[in-house]
Amino acid sequence: MIVEQVLEHFLHASREQGLEPSHWEPSKIVPFALNAAVIVLVAPVAEEMTYRGLGLALLLRFGPVVAVLVSAIAFAGAHGLVQGFPALFLFGVVIAIVRLRSGSVFPGMLFHASFNGIALALAFVR
Repeated sequence: MIVEQVLEHFLHASREQGLEPSHWEPSKIVPFALNAAVIVLVAPVAEEMTYRGLGLALLLRFGPVVAVLVSAIAFAGAHGLVQGFPALFLFGVVIAIVRLRSGSVFPGMLFHASFNGIALALAFVR
């Protein structure tokens, strides 16, 4: 979170992503809650299974360093954010290392979901 906040100060990637509403509209509570559920629950599971599950498993034949870096590049690139690429790449590297050290995608899913939840909560209170 600290690294992401430092990079956000310079790159403004959250604005580029456009997930944060510019102002609160009470009538939009249901769409906001559904969107939050996707961001906090669905996306982390799908992305971790894709990039740190299947992707890392396929890339490990080229060595762990290549697997971590390529899976992180793919993860960051798939988000389609130019300004957000550095933060997403670093996030992908960290989660890939967690995956390799733990031997499971589940700690990364929990970390990813927690990160997204905290980021969404911080965006909401700003």
